[in-house]
Amino acid sequence: MTFRSLVSMAVALAGLVTAVPSAQAEVPFTRARVNFSTNQVHLASVAGNVRPAVAAECLCPGDRITTNVAAKAELLFNDGSLVRMGEQSSLHFWPQTRQLRLSQGTTALFVPPDQGRTTIHTANAIVGLQNAAVVVRYVPERNLTLVMALTSVSAGPISLSTNDHSQDIALWGGQMALVNGTDIEVAEFDLQGFYQTSRLVLGLNIPDSQPLTGQPHDPIETLRPHLLRALAQQSPFDGPSAIIDPDLIGRPTRSLEAAAPEPVGLETGAPLPSEENWLPATTATPPGVVTPLSGAEPAGAPTVETSGDMTVPGAGLVEPEAGVL
Repeated sequence: MTFRSLVSMAVALAGLVTAVPSAQAEVPFTRARVNFSTNQVHLASVAGNVRPAVAAECLCPGDRITTNVAAKAELLFNDGSLVRMGEQSSLHFWPQTRQLRLSQGTTALFVPPDQGRTTIHTANAIVGLQNAAVVVRYVPERNLTLVMALTSVSAGPISLSTNDHSQDIALWGGQMALVNGTDIEVAEFDLQGFYQTSRLVLGLNIPDSQPLTGQPHDPIETLRPHLLRALAQQSPFDGPSAIIDPDLIGRPTRSLEAAAPEPVGLETGAPLPSEENWLPATTATPPGVVTPLSGAEPAGAPTVETSGDMTVPGAGLVEPEAGVL
C-alpha cells in the first residue's frame, strides 16, 4: 500500500479538529449479529464461558469476540454499523453506549448516518466518527495504534486523540495516523491500493458504485457514496516509493495464557472484566509505502506544514506485502 505526505505531530493540533454536529437521536449499541466467521472465532461471556462465534450468534452485552490465526469475522450491530475483524483481534462494546474497545488486532468499522457518534478505544488512543468508515489496528507490545480514514463526509472528519488528550487531530478520507505511545504521525495512503489488496474489505465491492447483489441488503449502502467520493478526490499515487519497516507495526506472538491489560474505564459505562486468555497476536505486516511529499492534501483536509519524511526507529526499506489488512 502506498503512502504519500507524512506529517510528524510533535505538538497537539487541537485547532485542526472540526466540531462535529451531534446526531438528533443517538442509537446505543445493544447487540451485534455475527454475519460470518472463518477459522477459529470465539465469543467469551462475562462469566468466562467461551463458545464458537458461528453465523447468527449474538455478540451480547458483556461478550468479547476474538479471532485466532488466519481467522476473520463480520458483525452487524443493531444500528446497522458493520464491523470487519482481522486475524488475532479482540473486541467488545459497552452496552447502552456507542463505545467499542479494541484490545488488539485490526478492525474496520462502517457507521451509517443518523445513529450518533461512535468511539473506538485502544490503550493509547481514542477514535471518534459519525457517518464514516475507519480502520483501526492496535499492537499492545508496542503500544501502537494505526488509524486509517476511509471517508470524507459533511458530518466532519474522523477525530483522533491520545488517551491523555495531549494531542488531538482530524483525519480526512485517505489519511492515516500512527499513535506511537503519545506521539502522532500522519500520512496520506493509497485508498485505491487499499481496496485492491485488503482482506478486511474483500467482498464489499467498495470501488464499485453498485450495491452488493445476492444479499438481502447492502450493509454499507448509505456510506458507499462517501467512500467513492474520497476515492475520487484523491490524486493518483505514482513515483518512487519506500516501505515502512513492517516490524514497527507487526507484533510478536502472544501466548494464550498471557494476561492482557485492563480495559480503560469510561465515564459512560464500567469496563468489562480483565481481558485474560485472549488469543495471540500476529506478526502480519499492515501497509507501508512512503513516497516523497507531493504538497497535496486530500480534498477538504485542513492545511498543515510537513516536517519531512517519516523517521521511525528501526525503519528500513523492504518490499511491500499485499493483502495483510
